Amino acid sequence: MNNTSNKALNFTEDILERSSLKFFLLNDTAKQVVDSFGNDILGDISIGILKKDYTESSSKMFKQLIPLDAEVSDKEVTFTYDGVKISIKIIHRKYNFFNHLNIVSNKFSDYLIPNPFKKYWKARNLIQ
Repeated sequence: MNNTSNKALNFTEDILERSSLKFFLLNDTAKQVVDSFGNDILGDISIGILKKDYTESSSKMFKQLIPLDAEVSDKEVTFTYDGVKISIKIIHRKYNFFNHLNIVSNKFSDYLIPNPFKKYWKARNLIQ
């Protein structure tokens, strides 16, 4: 578990769980977990949270836990952990593949991913 991207994902997972924010993996992060069968995650980390879950209390806690140099907007929060860029997208629109998220295991954690994943993967660049 010495891979930097895995550490960055675990760090972010901890922040989101401590903030009581339900999150799911997006983009290449999700694809790697789907395809990896327990291999290390490589590269930048991409995560999604739904706007409806980003409440006043959860966002207050979240903002206290993220690094001080994080860039925060109403659509995205980005920061770097040990050289790995972490992007947390706040999704405002409703998409069917976020209604019933699927659970996948990687290393020592279970992660939520869009479901059905193939439909999400085709539309991933259109998510807002």
